[in-house]
Amino acid sequence: MLGLLDFEVIGMEPDAVADWSETGRRLRGLGPRTVIVTLADEGAVIVDEGGPHRVPSFPVSVVDTTAAGD
Repeated sequence: MLGLLDFEVIGMEPDAVADWSETGRRLRGLGPRTVIVTLADEGAVIVDEGGPHRVPSFPVSVVDTTAAGD
């Protein structure tokens, strides 16, 4: 899980991030082999040894939002 301290370590402010692929690269520099950044309706960015990979979102039918997490 990502916390505000992690953003301080990589020198970025979460609300000011324009390039999540670059953020993922910086976070990989802290040690993890793979970083996954979820971007709600914009999908996700996965950053691994092969670089950044964009995964689009897809529509779903909402059934129940109890304990949805996001």
